[in-house]
Amino acid sequence: MRFTFNQLRWVTLILRAVGSVLFVGTFFTPPTLHPWMPLMLSACFFGFSAHWDYRRYRCPHCGYHLGKRMFPLPEACVHCGNPIHLDDEACDPTKKSPTAMQ
Repeated sequence: MRFTFNQLRWVTLILRAVGSVLFVGTFFTPPTLHPWMPLMLSACFFGFSAHWDYRRYRCPHCGYHLGKRMFPLPEACVHCGNPIHLDDEACDPTKKSPTAMQ
């Protein structure tokens, strides 16, 4: 599935928000639910968000990871210097370039 950088940022933001809500939910668990369940689910959401970010938040030109900050999007890749726009396609992890996955 192809995503633009704008869509990618929103997907990771939603995953992190759901993980945060589940983490806060650990303090208000009903008595019928084990208290560790929301905590483990929030860890899964945060882990999947980090994995998603690491695999797809890369330069569309050279495949170099763009860093940890998604807001604001960098204007250019620090590795190759090519400009990056919100409407550019995010890196597809199934297509590996020679310099990708550094």
